[in-house]
Amino acid sequence: MGLEYIAGSQNALVTVGSKRISTANDTTVQISGPYATVAALQPAYGADHTTFTPCPDGFTVDDSVVTPDGRGGATLSVHCVNYGSPAGQTFAPQKSVFNIEMVETVYDLQQHPTLTADAATVKTIALWLNSTPEVQYSGSTGYSYTDSAGESQEIAADSLAYKFCAAYQAGIKTFTRYYPVIKKVSIWSSLPGVSISGNSMTGGTVSQFSADIGKWDTPPLTLAGYAATNWFKSGDDYNQNQDQTYTRREQWTYSPDGSTGPHGWIYQTSQSQNQGGGAS
Repeated sequence: MGLEYIAGSQNALVTVGSKRISTANDTTVQISGPYATVAALQPAYGADHTTFTPCPDGFTVDDSVVTPDGRGGATLSVHCVNYGSPAGQTFAPQKSVFNIEMVETVYDLQQHPTLTADAATVKTIALWLNSTPEVQYSGSTGYSYTDSAGESQEIAADSLAYKFCAAYQAGIKTFTRYYPVIKKVSIWSSLPGVSISGNSMTGGTVSQFSADIGKWDTPPLTLAGYAATNWFKSGDDYNQNQDQTYTRREQWTYSPDGSTGPHGWIYQTSQSQNQGGGAS
């Protein structure tokens, strides 16, 4: 809707405000009138209600523009934003969504679960890898190893160890497995726990941030077929968006070992998982 300056009117300025509420709290104020009068009213960035009264109390100026109408008049558009938390707001996201993807993990070939399931095969492969090339590629089957007594032993042609040696000689020294990653994306009206003065953050304590990063931690969403104890919290960050809201991204990565596996001791277990609950 256009705004007009009415010649001869007692009120030289016409002021209209529109308020939009989405993930951010903002207001656009428009003032029309003679160009010189309107231009003189243009506020500075960061001005608040005390210095630019059309901007609502609690809001500050984010940007403004004076647009001439070609007839000696102009319209001043001022975008005012509430950077702080609205009164009574609890520190909770306005919206949360989950994303799931499968990621590639590369392992050394000798870690293949088919091989590691048999202790004798694991031992044979280790001895073969530690033998000299002259011994490794010898014998009637083509592969041998030096045993603990220093004797050369052939590797049976129908064995798992033989299959490993053949793949290794062909240059296949790694294999790939795929595991899920859960990402939680939440939108916040402001950085929770931070004090706001005008357009600036002045300090405070971020009350919603992960103390469980780098630990075994059960995500709020789990997947069928993947144990709840096998998730590792691998990401957590806040980033400000153009509309002054914040996006928090949390990430959990699945591991086949998990906190209860033989190597689970390498990382700590989160308090929530120790108590048998999920992440918040």
